Amino acid sequence: MTVSWNFLFKTDLSYFFALILHLLGTFVLFTIMMFLNHWLINWQTLLIFVIAYVIIWFVIRLTQEKDIRRINQQIKKRNG
Repeated sequence: MTVSWNFLFKTDLSYFFALILHLLGTFVLFTIMMFLNHWLINWQTLLIFVIAYVIIWFVIRLTQEKDIRRINQQIKKRNG
């Protein structure tokens, strides 16, 4: 049995470029939030941002893969 690892939504951007673009956009919003609240931006806050981003990305990726597997199984049942 082969499992398709396609994403639910297609884009013309490569996955890596879309991820980097999202990371940069999220970082800009993070920086604006830090500035508006007069919170200190140092290496510790940057490290926390990166760790949180990676953890959230990993959880979302696993969830998407699980959903795609479930959808593919339902399609195979319906067609087969």
